[in-house]
Amino acid sequence: MDNAVKFTLPGTRIRLEAAPVNESGREWVCIRVRDRRPWNSADQLPHLFDSFRQLDARDADGWRHGIGAALARQLIGAMDGRLTAESEMGRGTTFSLLPPAA
Repeated sequence: MDNAVKFTLPGTRIRLEAAPVNESGREWVCIRVRDRRPWNSADQLPHLFDSFRQLDARDADGWRHGIGAALARQLIGAMDGRLTAESEMGRGTTFSLLPPAA
C-alpha cells in the first residue's frame, strides 16, 4: 500500500480489496491493492521481486534499495502464502497477497 501511495499518479485512485478465498481445500484471505503506477510494462514485471533492483526511476524519499518487494514475498512465503503482481501497460498494477486464514 505504501508503494501504491508513493508511486501512483496524482489524482488517480488506489483500490484496496479483501475477501476470504477457499483454494485447494484451504482457507485464505485475499488482499489486493490496485494502483495506476506509470512504470508498468511486461519486461519489468518479472523483475519486480528481485532484491536490490529498483524498477521505478524516480527516487521517492532518497532510498532506492529495491528490497521491499523481495522481503515481502519472502515473508509471506515463510507463512505458506503468496504475493503476486499483475500489470498492464497504461492500466495499472494489481498486487495480490494470499496469507493463510488460520
